Amino acid sequence: TSHIPSAPVKPRPGCRRGSAPRARSSPLRAHQIQQESLEALGPPFFKCFLFFVVVAFIVAYNQNKQLIGENGLMPCKSYLNSVKRYVGGKIGTAALAYTPSILWFLDWSSMDTNLDCIALLGMALSGFVLVTGTANMLIMGTLWVLYHSLVSWESQLLETGFLAIFLCPVWTLSQVPHNCPPSLICIWTFRWLIVRIMLGAGLIKIRGDKCWRDLTCMDYHYETQPVPNPMSYYMHRSPWWFHRFETLSNHFIELIAPFFTFLGRRMCSFNGAIQILFQVVLIISGNLSFLNWLTIVPSLACFDDASLSFLFRFGSGAKKAVMEIQRKEATGKAPKPSKGMLVRRVVNISLGVLIGCLSVPVVINLLSPRQVMNTSFDPLRIVNTYGTYEQSEWIIHIAGRLLSNDSTVLSLLDYNPFQGREPPRWVRGEHFRYKFTQPGSASAAQGKWWLRKRIGAYFPAVDLEGLRGFFQSRNWPHPHIPSKRS
Repeated sequence: TSHIPSAPVKPRPGCRRGSAPRARSSPLRAHQIQQESLEALGPPFFKCFLFFVVVAFIVAYNQNKQLIGENGLMPCKSYLNSVKRYVGGKIGTAALAYTPSILWFLDWSSMDTNLDCIALLGMALSGFVLVTGTANMLIMGTLWVLYHSLVSWESQLLETGFLAIFLCPVWTLSQVPHNCPPSLICIWTFRWLIVRIMLGAGLIKIRGDKCWRDLTCMDYHYETQPVPNPMSYYMHRSPWWFHRFETLSNHFIELIAPFFTFLGRRMCSFNGAIQILFQVVLIISGNLSFLNWLTIVPSLACFDDASLSFLFRFGSGAKKAVMEIQRKEATGKAPKPSKGMLVRRVVNISLGVLIGCLSVPVVINLLSPRQVMNTSFDPLRIVNTYGTYEQSEWIIHIAGRLLSNDSTVLSLLDYNPFQGREPPRWVRGEHFRYKFTQPGSASAAQGKWWLRKRIGAYFPAVDLEGLRGFFQSRNWPHPHIPSKRS
């Protein structure tokens, strides 16, 4: 009988004819980081956040003495003494609860030295983390305590720093700890932070000023923001319809986009991208110091490793470490939970419970028509509200230092009209309305950015002797009256 050939075997996809079929590919592709993993979040987060921490300590070192030093605008020694009297004259748990600071335990006879040492230590530790990209709970906790001891009003930096403590291992110094990936609970605390920041800012706008409701606020924003930059000058001249679009976009980003965080991976990443882009636009068009830069940090938590993989060079140590961890997990070779890992899980759960409990008054505040901003409901400033800033009496204090020609405090000013001259006998404050000049106008051709119109007196003419009672009522040191006048 004739031989009937069998039907030809159809090669499997990916197999060459005559070769053995390939094994099924692993879900973890070569050189590709898995989605929804969080091992790689640490390095870019710490690089970003610690840059701002270094800057914050540098600023503190350069301005501490002028602001809160022994002869500063708001001497911390006077403040600590007033707190001490308020809590009964003892330095104990009540004083620490009211003002958490290691300054309580240092020698107050040289407060300027204390402030400088704290700032220098903070610069050294944060610089180490920034350069190496490695941190542990001990270092991050120390940085948080140090900065809390200096600047308790920088609540956003303090809250971000507190949460960052739980993003790293207890002792290990490694960019990607093998047995200690970031906890999902910790990641969600950062996501909750960016949600609160944006919702708080959006709600206070809607409730606080009619111009945000009738979409005209951007007509004035660029020339009335705290520190306009050259780009603000040109953005202010945008057509009216563009300003309406800006206002609507602001409402979308601050009031709607934050809820995308809770709608799955893609929408969460979309919200993170929107928030970062929004902060970049604010940075380009204005100047709020490092506030906008700092707000980018919790937005990074909206991404997972796959989204952030482009930040790592191919073959870099961090990327290799992440892929090795994921390979072990995919093949079932991940290490068994140790006692330390179990303790860490308990700590992470405790963190989630703590943030949840402390968030209750914050959420109530967000829902309240009498919403307050830049307020903390706990002394450690772990969970806070954010938004607008209030006026302060420091301007009167500056006037007193001008009258005494105090070189320490006046070094904060870019220009002191009495430098090297006899100090003034009287100082007054004037209130002006500033407006941008029109591009192409004669004033602009002369290099003038601003036109101003006097509104009236901001505070009346004062002299040193007249300010004595004002300073004493606030426990401020009275400026020295120059001897040449006596």
